[in-house]
Amino acid sequence: MQPMGKPKEKRKGRPGLRAMQISCLVSILLAAAMILVLVIWGIRSAPQPIVVATIALEPPATVIDPTNTALPTLVPSPTTEEKLSGSIAFKLYSDALHTYMINVDGSDLHILATVDIDPGRLPWYTPIWSPDGRRLVFVAHDYNFDFMPCNPNLYVGNADGSNIVKLQQAGVFPAWSPDSKRIAYSSDPQCSDNNPEIHIVNADGTNEVQFANSNGIHPAWSPDGKQIVFNTSGKRGYNIFVVNIDGSNLRQLTQTGSASLPTWSPDGRFIGYSAINGSFSVGIIDLNGSTLVSIDHGYAFNGPVWLPDSKHVVLTVNLEHQSKFVILNINNLHEVTVPNTPIENIFDPVWVP
Repeated sequence: MQPMGKPKEKRKGRPGLRAMQISCLVSILLAAAMILVLVIWGIRSAPQPIVVATIALEPPATVIDPTNTALPTLVPSPTTEEKLSGSIAFKLYSDALHTYMINVDGSDLHILATVDIDPGRLPWYTPIWSPDGRRLVFVAHDYNFDFMPCNPNLYVGNADGSNIVKLQQAGVFPAWSPDSKRIAYSSDPQCSDNNPEIHIVNADGTNEVQFANSNGIHPAWSPDGKQIVFNTSGKRGYNIFVVNIDGSNLRQLTQTGSASLPTWSPDGRFIGYSAINGSFSVGIIDLNGSTLVSIDHGYAFNGPVWLPDSKHVVLTVNLEHQSKFVILNINNLHEVTVPNTPIENIFDPVWVP
């Protein structure tokens, strides 16, 4: 029987091997973590796309040199015009008994109801609507074969043609004050334009006054009601003047001797007029008399009719007895024809508020 020996000892591993394995594992985990951090940081720090707003720029307005006498050529503008609204009333030479109305987009052409006035009297001129749109003033005169407003009288009534009242004032070319309370007009009972006078009267015919330095015709009020623009006539020539309503500070704005029918822009900055320079033309000036627009395009002898935005005017084109309305943008000279305009001689267009 063999003697029992000592029990065998268990074999020990190499010193530090486990520690090395743990260290390697930790290093691998740290490297993976760093890689993950770098990936996440790279994603967050990547440049983001920049959103650029697109702004539609309007072409610059046409600048007209006042010292340049050459007339600008009207060309279609690439600018899309905003939609315009409103109405124009007017007369036809072939039918002076009636007043016509049309929207500026060419719709709703119709004849207004005939006003009831004295027998044998002709409402030759287009009625003028008060700025508040509630009343009318117009001129009627005796029939004659020369179609001249001889023996004219002013009539005032409601905008629907009712309650027409004949005023005692004998005059032509009436114009409402901005507050719709007074009327300026040209007084010329002798049916001659040699020495007409500008008068102002209340809408009911009371408190009539003639203010000094106002020998002229075609008055028009400034939007603030403090001044009146008019043109001289006859032997004095046709030029545009501005005067305070008390007769002070008379100023001459044109020197051509052919400017007439002035109209004041609603914002008070400009005055439009018609002129005869071999042919009918249209001008727009500032309050210093500097020319902003001067165009000769076959326009009829009617004053420019301002739209409320003070950027557009309605002009009348008469060519070989054919008429049309055009709307002109005074900033870029873009011109739009009003559709469905009667093909006849149009005269005395007015804006309908």
